Amino acid sequence: MNKFKHVEKYLMVLVPVFFTYLITSWFYEKSNEMQYLDVYTEVENEFLNAPYLFGKDSFVSIGKNKSEKLTRINVGIYNFSNTDYTDVPVIISIKDKNNNKLTVFGGVAFGAGDIKDGVKKESIESHYIDNKLFKYTIKVVNRTEKSEPIFKSYIYLKGDVEPDVDVQIQKTGLTKRIYDYENSPAYIKQEKTIIKVLVGVVLFGVGFMILIAMPILSRFFYFFENRVKKIYTKEIYKVMNQHDFLCSFSDSKRKALAIDIIYGHKIMLWDESSLFSKWVDGMRRPNRKDYEFDDEENVDKNILE
Repeated sequence: MNKFKHVEKYLMVLVPVFFTYLITSWFYEKSNEMQYLDVYTEVENEFLNAPYLFGKDSFVSIGKNKSEKLTRINVGIYNFSNTDYTDVPVIISIKDKNNNKLTVFGGVAFGAGDIKDGVKKESIESHYIDNKLFKYTIKVVNRTEKSEPIFKSYIYLKGDVEPDVDVQIQKTGLTKRIYDYENSPAYIKQEKTIIKVLVGVVLFGVGFMILIAMPILSRFFYFFENRVKKIYTKEIYKVMNQHDFLCSFSDSKRKALAIDIIYGHKIMLWDESSLFSKWVDGMRRPNRKDYEFDDEENVDKNILE
């Protein structure tokens, strides 16, 4: 009457899902313990093309600098760790990939919530040297659940150029990491929700199979199982006929003994089974008639395998 062997197939699906959830949660907690700030950089070539937008001979003029095109550098910093910080120095270094001179038209930086007062500009070096350094101090660096930057900077360069951008975090104990949305708590929570839903679906499926489908199937295959029981009992009876010490028994007694042995064993297992096992088996208590066989019945041994 042990039906748990059927349940094991469903647990083989459920257990990996459950451990995937635990491992994902563990890696998330460990990654948050690491003191990282995620850094995002993007170069928008031809951010502004004046002749294309405004017609021939159009250009952008700031002070003595004029240009038909502008390149914009976007920098974002995110705090996905589990710690808040204050007064974090940041250096943005810009250099042309071909070592050409870069001309900076301007730059602006914001703290969290696009507040300009959230950052302090420390210095900006000459616009006409090969390497441009923008130094800021981020006053408040609170951790964020969503993919919201605690620092944003836009730097505008003359022409359509190809700069290399490097961002350095100048605070002891803090290091940078390349921005990835999958590092954010919001993404991890989303993944956890998906896994929880998946676990729920699997649990529902397993519960449905165990509590509803298996008892129904057990009763549906009642007649087939009865045939197997009769064939098995008859095989036991045939073995008993080969033993000399049972020759004193009449054929009907040997037949009844074979039935009693199998039926008694099944009754013992039934009485020792839990209510859950009985339910999975369709609450069908063994009946002695299920094991009574016809002497003319043919035996298909493949059914017993």
